[in-house]
Amino acid sequence: MEGPAAAAAPAQGPGGPSLSRSASDAPAHRSSRATHDVLVIGCGIVGASCAWHLASRGLRVVVLEREAGPAMGSTGRSAAGVRVQFTSEANIRLSLHSLPVYRAFRERHGVDVGYRALGYLLLVPPERWEAHLQAVALQRELGAPVQVLTPAEAARRVPLETAGLAGATLGPWDGIIDPHLATMAWVGMARAAGAEFRFSHPVGTLERRAGLWRASPGGAGAVGPDGGARGVDVLR
Repeated sequence: MEGPAAAAAPAQGPGGPSLSRSASDAPAHRSSRATHDVLVIGCGIVGASCAWHLASRGLRVVVLEREAGPAMGSTGRSAAGVRVQFTSEANIRLSLHSLPVYRAFRERHGVDVGYRALGYLLLVPPERWEAHLQAVALQRELGAPVQVLTPAEAARRVPLETAGLAGATLGPWDGIIDPHLATMAWVGMARAAGAEFRFSHPVGTLERRAGLWRASPGGAGAVGPDGGARGVDVLR
């Protein structure tokens, strides 16, 4: 459950600790009710980043995650490649927004998230070269630093057989990050900004009640009011 489902207006939910001691601690039952502006479902890298960006702007944020800790779904299983060499404008723009964040993460936030600018060298056969160059033109138009290389130039960078290649492109910003370090960095900063995290807290249903959205627990691992996951009222 690693994609955010965020709602942005006053919200109410049952109280409970934010698991500041350990990601695997289950929240204890309390009878008090806390108010939230935003609910984020899922604590992968996207959900954790959303939590910090929202909490740092003064919103009261609660994050619900069905697993026992952050980055235990697709984030933790990913190859964690980051690149600007895409063919769609949306993906290029997203990368141009996010890659500079990771490139400067240590300087901005004092945390190493494992960003390494290894560069992606894409090798392209003749039948795909024209379409590939059209994608490069879009990348450059949007501001992506992409280099076009001949097969011989590519071979000088990486030993390879040039037969059957029309050319290659290199994205010098492209590389990798550590998905666990990055997610935990967002989580730590979000908590410092006041966000609350509830792990082992699956969401089964979302329904509207009396002007609020209510997230109810459900699915494998769901537990009752004395054991952890409970319903959360969210947002108008």
